Amino acid sequence: MGKYGDAAINAVKLLVSGTVDNPKEAWEIATSEIFGAGTTSQQKGCPKNAFLGLCEEGLVKKIPPGNYTKSKKNKEYAIKAVKILQDMPELKSNPNSLWNKVLETDYKVVHNQQMDVVTSLWGKKLIVQSDFTESLFEIAKQDLKAAKCLFDNGLYPQAVFYLQQSVEKANKSWAIMCNVIKEEEVKAIGHDPFKVYVKLIKEQKDKLELLIERIKKFPELQETKLLKNFDFEKYYKRAADALTNVEKYYKVKGELRDIKFLGDEFEEILYTNKEEIISIIEELDSLKLQDYYPDDVKISKKELTEIKRAIIEILDVFYYLNPKKVEKLREEVEELFTTNLLEEAIKVLRSIPMRDIIHVSQSLYYLSLLMLPHSIVTRYPDNDYNPLTIYNKNLPLIQLFGDMVNIVEKTLFKLGNLFIILKG
Repeated sequence: MGKYGDAAINAVKLLVSGTVDNPKEAWEIATSEIFGAGTTSQQKGCPKNAFLGLCEEGLVKKIPPGNYTKSKKNKEYAIKAVKILQDMPELKSNPNSLWNKVLETDYKVVHNQQMDVVTSLWGKKLIVQSDFTESLFEIAKQDLKAAKCLFDNGLYPQAVFYLQQSVEKANKSWAIMCNVIKEEEVKAIGHDPFKVYVKLIKEQKDKLELLIERIKKFPELQETKLLKNFDFEKYYKRAADALTNVEKYYKVKGELRDIKFLGDEFEEILYTNKEEIISIIEELDSLKLQDYYPDDVKISKKELTEIKRAIIEILDVFYYLNPKKVEKLREEVEELFTTNLLEEAIKVLRSIPMRDIIHVSQSLYYLSLLMLPHSIVTRYPDNDYNPLTIYNKNLPLIQLFGDMVNIVEKTLFKLGNLFIILKG
């Protein structure tokens, strides 16, 4: 953290304590204390206007937005840096890399202390982080409430639409949280959150394909103890088959208003029979998963030795390429891998609520599939599809609407807990 970062933090303290009530005055006092009043460093404009720009925009906690600076560029730089940090928080410790992202260049360009201001405020958690993800999740909960009210009043097309909206927004918020999609991709996905799964499966397929190619270059890897039980070709085929199965459920053409679901798959999902819906509901309702790591896990010396040997065996595959480097890595494995380290690693893994993560992921997958056509059909009459005639008490989805709501409620409850736990 640089001196201008210190100045920004001190200026906020002055404002929060009530010593001064204007960010300009706070900055003047804070920089005068650090650099001396009237000095060139104290009067430097770039970090000052970055700070004032953030205050002006309401991005500094407990500082009301207002008119604090005439600078446009430095304000824009600071605001853009905040947005980048929201996606890439690891850059908080690297102001120069953050600056390159702001300028959208790979060239090493030195910032003029604007990034010190931003990263210092960020590091002290003084930046207001507009959480799009949580807002989306809160709207998902409200949509579910709306769905129940509409259903109770016999407005079935509208009730189904808001149920679909709840699932859609929950799915998108979870996908953002898991870094499957970015905030700016939400609108591009539109009303079809199932695209999230298409993207995820494609990424898994591509990674497996790349892994298989690399293993083929070093076939000895497949014979190592650590990897020999992994059938990557089988995993790749499974991912490819999953992608085919997912993509067969919809074919989208044109803009949202022109979406047409073609073929029998659309009818199959729209008119999913009662038995199939019940089967999915029961599966999700009874889904129980075991903890991956028991509380009393201990690593014996024998197990530690086997783990080290397995890792070193992989390193030895590359020995002929760079003997010195491999020897050094072998020494590091012997030195760093201890029972305490591995037990601590398992404790960290155990702190991740894998059961709820898998439960939420599976629930949202099946719910998205069931609700896939209903964002379109519920809203407008189109050719053979009229929401007023489709959504009645004869439709299995309407008959089981209460059960569907219960599943979505449980999923949202678990999802809310995950947001709290994973954001720490």
